[in-house]
Amino acid sequence: MKEEREAFRESQDIIKKLADEPPYPDEHGKVIRLNRRFVLLDVSYIPFDVLYGIDELFGPVSKTILFRIGRRWGDEIYARYESFGFGREDCLKLSAAGAWYCGWGIVTFELGAESSRARIYNSFEVESMVVRKGISDENSCHLFPGVISGIYSRFLGKECSIHEEKCAARGDGYCELVATPGIDLT
Repeated sequence: MKEEREAFRESQDIIKKLADEPPYPDEHGKVIRLNRRFVLLDVSYIPFDVLYGIDELFGPVSKTILFRIGRRWGDEIYARYESFGFGREDCLKLSAAGAWYCGWGIVTFELGAESSRARIYNSFEVESMVVRKGISDENSCHLFPGVISGIYSRFLGKECSIHEEKCAARGDGYCELVATPGIDLT
């Protein structure tokens, strides 16, 4: 314990030389938010390096892998809010607020009769791609569309397909994802 406390204090002193801001980690080196442990990762690495690491091994299917990971996360995020007893609309609002709180970007949801839209402003995923590759002529989002698919699928009780109509990585002001419900999950 003494060694851990000393290392904590030394780390604090060293970081203060770089930036005078409050630390995120506690004295045990953990970042706890919303009663869960988080890790902070530089967007110049994540998800860019994950996508290209997978791409080296599996080729074009890497984008589908990231989407499926995101899909699972979206489902779990929404389910977590449901487990706290929140209603459907509140779970959707909490999902958007959670994205902001965790630094993923600003998310808005627009529900429609035939399809629904999500807009993502300042997406960490886009920033990761643009920092490393610059503005692109193609959509760069793969993880976030999966997350939105999982959230909307859970919200609607139907599997949703996602189409990215706008992408900030192409120079649009934000990413816009259109969710269209399909197979009933109930």
